[in-house]
Amino acid sequence: MTWQSPISPGYSWYEATTPERPAFPVMPGSRKADVAIIGGGYTGLQAACNLARSGTDVTLIDACRFGDGASGRNGGQFGTGQRVWADETEEVLGREWAQRLFDMAENAKRYVLGFAEEHAIDIEFMPGQLSVGHKASLERDYRNHVEAMTERYGYPHLSFMDREETVSRLGSSHYHFGIRDTGTGHIHPMKLVVGLVRQAALAGAHLYEGTKALKIEKKGGAVVIETTSGTITADRALIACNGYIGNLEPVTASHVMPIRSFIGATTVLHGHTGILPGANRSTIRASSYAISENRKTGGCSSAGARPTLPTIRATFRRTYAGRSAKSTRISPMWRSLTPGAARSASPCRANPSAARSCRASPRSAVTPAMASCSPIIAANSMPSSRSANLPNSIC
Repeated sequence: MTWQSPISPGYSWYEATTPERPAFPVMPGSRKADVAIIGGGYTGLQAACNLARSGTDVTLIDACRFGDGASGRNGGQFGTGQRVWADETEEVLGREWAQRLFDMAENAKRYVLGFAEEHAIDIEFMPGQLSVGHKASLERDYRNHVEAMTERYGYPHLSFMDREETVSRLGSSHYHFGIRDTGTGHIHPMKLVVGLVRQAALAGAHLYEGTKALKIEKKGGAVVIETTSGTITADRALIACNGYIGNLEPVTASHVMPIRSFIGATTVLHGHTGILPGANRSTIRASSYAISENRKTGGCSSAGARPTLPTIRATFRRTYAGRSAKSTRISPMWRSLTPGAARSASPCRANPSAARSCRASPRSAVTPAMASCSPIIAANSMPSSRSANLPNSIC
């Protein structure tokens, strides 16, 4: 039976194209562990996998299903560096820290691709990314960025595209110039989640869905986590939550604010040769919004003042002003199921308090992961593929 997540707007294209998404039971009562992990996104799953492989007794819980949050339904853009350009970071933090942050992100990129290759996880990696400028006044910034990344940060994969090359690759004259990045690309986010789940399970991690953490406290040198299905007593805990953390950990919650993201998908574009003719399945990122193209099935996301489906449709058709764009159907990436469909299989349904939490409004962290060298460690899985900056150790 098809699963409809209570915290998702519907059944997504990512879920529909991910065969055999594994399901796990609700935690059957109280238990003990060396390490307890709360949150089954990229951060929690990778930590559980690595810890279990090292011989650690680890228990991972999630209020709903693994990947129901941002890790399973982000845009899949496997970006280079951090969320801002390295030269911008340098202006704020200085050269040394800008380089460290950039190197950390690049190491994470290599780690994820290597992990997927080592374990034969088909994350549908599509190499290449084009960042295009919609304002002519941004050209100097784009050129300077390519120069800085090549000469100062040792990243040789960027090249500046003039207007002619930009138009030839996009099939649109809407943009003035761009940057081509051959060192990154696009992945299928849900397939990465499923691959991590399977590897964590094979490593011996104890995985439980539909198990909401209600309270965390320290007792006699141990961490005690009260859940909807019993208590976990552990030596250490990793809080790997993001937008659905609620008031579980107040310090992290205070660094979380609402962010809305919208994704639309076109019909298959194989016959529309005028759309992205020279992008070669590259991801397209614009200075005003983002167009993510994968297998020419399309996909637009917008985070502007009115990021609704009509806005996405209008943006796509303005960018590609020809007849093929006007005749292309664009739908939400998520389709609602028949009322009640698959709800009976919901682990959240089995736990009313978990279900109430699952339906809470999503929020996303906008600050770097927060961690401290204490028995309890908090880490945020950011709502993009850059959340793959995963912890490889705990204090």
